[in-house]
Amino acid sequence: MTRSDEDIIYELLLKLGNSVKATKAKGKLKSDTEYIQSLRGRIDSEIYYLEDANLLQSELNKYMCKSKNDFMLYNAIKKRHPDLIKPNLARRIDRLVHAIAKQEAIILQKFRIQEPSGNRIDLEDLLAGTNSYKKILTCNIVQVVKELLYDSTSTAVGNIQNELYITETGKKYHIKDCPYCKGKQLIIAPMKMIKNLNLDPCKCVNDRAERTKKEDSYRTIFIDESIHNVSWDLAGYGGRFSSFSYIVCRGNLANESEITEENTLAIDVEYTQERYRTDSIAKNAIGATMILLAFEYNFKGNVKIFTDNLGAMKSWHIGTKNEKLAQMFESVTVQFVPRTENKKADQLGRTQMCLKLPMPIYKQIGDILKDYTELKQENERLKEKERELEDFLNIEREHSLKLSHENNRIKNMSMISLIIERIKYLFQKEHLPVMAVDE
Repeated sequence: MTRSDEDIIYELLLKLGNSVKATKAKGKLKSDTEYIQSLRGRIDSEIYYLEDANLLQSELNKYMCKSKNDFMLYNAIKKRHPDLIKPNLARRIDRLVHAIAKQEAIILQKFRIQEPSGNRIDLEDLLAGTNSYKKILTCNIVQVVKELLYDSTSTAVGNIQNELYITETGKKYHIKDCPYCKGKQLIIAPMKMIKNLNLDPCKCVNDRAERTKKEDSYRTIFIDESIHNVSWDLAGYGGRFSSFSYIVCRGNLANESEITEENTLAIDVEYTQERYRTDSIAKNAIGATMILLAFEYNFKGNVKIFTDNLGAMKSWHIGTKNEKLAQMFESVTVQFVPRTENKKADQLGRTQMCLKLPMPIYKQIGDILKDYTELKQENERLKEKERELEDFLNIEREHSLKLSHENNRIKNMSMISLIIERIKYLFQKEHLPVMAVDE
């Protein structure tokens, strides 16, 4: 069962309140007690203005803003000193949150009426997986919804024919002048709304995709920029080098999962002198890939470039050479994708690196590598000598141990011989003949 806008907004407000970070309570008991007393005096009037008073929308917005701030203050105190929150105050705060949610839902309903297919927007699905609920503190829910629906994830230059359309009640989306929708009013719609309404493509959309494939009029590029920290600092480069990676594909690809060996035209990593601003590196990548298509592949059709750099997506064509380069093509569209959906170009940049350095620096690096190789060989030679010495010492230790055993044996034999001789002597002494003595 679909939940009401008011219930969804109420839960978002509670989530917003729970997101308040707990701060140290030490030394704040007196001020928090005063804040609670002040809240008790304001909440009832705020509830009245939101529930019963017949106010203009501008006045309502003002009280909604105050109420949201008081609600956040209440949650901050609740986490610092929960013992200050009495049941009666908690019930009144909950009633205030319900009043805010109700007013937000009324504003949203007006937007739904004015917006084409607005009554079909799934608010819960639109907000899922985002932190946009936090913006409700400073603006109303309609502003949040508009931002989610119409915040563009791409910028384009040239003859763009990618606009998509919907009807008031239809279950499909269309291109302009759809031959299968005669008599129906087509309304331009952003892709986010199409996804939110869970619409399927009309046959006209599939026909255009097939026609584009046959005409071979599209190239899709995936780019990613990288700044590498290295363990040396030569010629003032600061131990930082940057590069960008790109994958150029034939056709109008929707995402990186459609990249195959058959449709891949070029894969490479190139150097750029920018070492600090990732958006500048991404802009360089956009320009370099356009030059590649225009002059290496003699392609002048439609180009779509995917990047996970939001800043570059918004400004790649403003005040740069890219604006002039884009005029060589039928159209150029730069589309933002999350980093999780740009893994192949990212992996290429992480596993390969290209450096453009002056020749003296290359010579220094070569000398370092040569010295390293010689040191490595000398280290191996010393290790071999160490092993030989260890073997020699082991033999000497074994020989010394044998000599020690032999000396002990000889020593023991000598003691035994001495004892035997003494016994013989004593035995002989006991049996000496007695001589007679003449008187």
